[in-house]
Amino acid sequence: MPHCSWPRCSCKATGVFCKDKPKSGPKAPKPIAKRSEKGKQKAIDKSSLVKSDMVVYMEIWAERPHTCFETGVIIQKPMLYNFHHILEKENYPEYRHSKWNIIILDEKPHTQYHACPGKTPKIEELRASLLELHRNNKLKP
Repeated sequence: MPHCSWPRCSCKATGVFCKDKPKSGPKAPKPIAKRSEKGKQKAIDKSSLVKSDMVVYMEIWAERPHTCFETGVIIQKPMLYNFHHILEKENYPEYRHSKWNIIILDEKPHTQYHACPGKTPKIEELRASLLELHRNNKLKP
């Protein structure tokens, strides 16, 4: 008879199989958590919001030169990370689809801005001017 897998179990010394201790082995996988109705609706809302964002991004891509605002590097193909909101969407949702609030950036300066904003002076300067206009209620969504 096999012995249990407990390291200090007496059944290993006596040779008598221990039935009262649990055997170790693969655990049963947890079932996939079901999404609530509210969670399903949030996912649908977010999906439609991302789609409407893409429409605005493609309009901007068609209207503007395909160069990085910070470095001037030519961007070959539009990707989501190429579009940056000067006044962030979380804090200024009213400007989410305002074309004047979105600039085209290469991947490296975009990542740099979010990691360490001081390394992107052009973006910081534009952000400061837009914040000043926002404070004076001179921006329109």
